Amino acid sequence: MRCARAALDEIAARIRDRATGTSTSTSTSTSTSTGDFAAAGLGMGASGAALLLSELSKGDPGSRTTVHALLAAEAGFAGAKGSGLITGLAGLGFAAKHAARSLGDYATVRGRVDAALRHRLGKVLDAEYGRMESGVAGAGRENFDVVSGVTGLGRYFLAEPSGPEAVHDVLRYLVALTEPVKALTEPVRAGAGPLPGWFSPRGPPRWTRCGGSGCSTWASPTASPGRSRCCPCAGRADCASPAMTRPSAVSPGG
Repeated sequence: MRCARAALDEIAARIRDRATGTSTSTSTSTSTSTGDFAAAGLGMGASGAALLLSELSKGDPGSRTTVHALLAAEAGFAGAKGSGLITGLAGLGFAAKHAARSLGDYATVRGRVDAALRHRLGKVLDAEYGRMESGVAGAGRENFDVVSGVTGLGRYFLAEPSGPEAVHDVLRYLVALTEPVKALTEPVRAGAGPLPGWFSPRGPPRWTRCGGSGCSTWASPTASPGRSRCCPCAGRADCASPAMTRPSAVSPGG
């Protein structure tokens, strides 16, 4: 436990060093990066660093200044990096929600992010339902995954202050992805027949053993789409859709 705490303190110190241009880290090494603060999202961006420090600031109020600086830095460009939770605007919104200690904290940035993400969610869902109704198999992972898709947006909308309607929209879509799509257009592969709605033909080569769909639950819902990441959280938050409890029409194994 002491080693884990020491590592956490060291990471936090390095983040503060990068954000403030000072040097408080106990390490003499300069080769370890704490992330690219010109990136966006929780993965490698400033909002990921802000999320960590905002949690630590509960016991160290002095970290709040760095949290503010990190959120302000990312607010200037996050929208240009996409809308994803791990790679874009939703990461900024999630970190700002976590950092807020009152309803007024970061109200402007949270309001703008929320409006932009609701617009993005609507566009993606309209396009995806149109695709499914047209019998076009092959869902783009970037549309449904946690990294850049609507599952990540669902997690953002679950965070307080939550957006129950948006969460339900996400869950309805993820459940719809468990239904088979009988391709009316040229089959994705010869003799494929009905394909699971989450089938994604554009998986990296190392994932082709799954029939073209990614095996990582971060990037694909091969364990049933929403159930892999978003649905358990929604269930705990009492935002679950009744359709989440029925069996998938197509087994995740395809």
